[in-house]
Amino acid sequence: TCALPILTLTDVVVRSGKAVRGGGILVSGGTLHTLGKTRLYGNKAEGDPGASGGAIYSVYGVLDIGGSTTIQGNSATGNGGGIEAIRSEVLLSGAAAVRGNIAGVAGGGIHLGGGSTLTMLSTTTIARNEAFDVGGGLAVEGAMNQVTLAGHASVRRNRTTEDRKSTRL
Repeated sequence: TCALPILTLTDVVVRSGKAVRGGGILVSGGTLHTLGKTRLYGNKAEGDPGASGGAIYSVYGVLDIGGSTTIQGNSATGNGGGIEAIRSEVLLSGAAAVRGNIAGVAGGGIHLGGGSTLTMLSTTTIARNEAFDVGGGLAVEGAMNQVTLAGHASVRRNRTTEDRKSTRL
């Protein structure tokens, strides 16, 4: 058998990265754990109209975002200003926050597609994100996706802007 890669970040800063997929981190078939006060900010997915995952792009991956991890101030010209998850599992726990991210199309905070799951526990938040088209905070597109919120998890104060019209989500 072949073991899938596991990356664990504790009290780490990932900033100012640029790529077409995953400006900060690309997860393909592996697992990413974040703990402590890990921060991902100022990362950009750009260089292509469909560039996705400003901070994190995951395909067939597992994202375990915990502790006081903050994913903030990232952007993508396509989907997922903060996180783009395709056929992936995303767990937000502890006091993790996805806030202040921008997507040019959908999912300013998080974009789920292709059979992904998102579970939000404890006091996790998706807040103050923006997308041009749909899902200022969270966009769930395609079949077989699942979203679960428990505890005091919240999705709030996100917005979409299209043709200069603003809609609160």
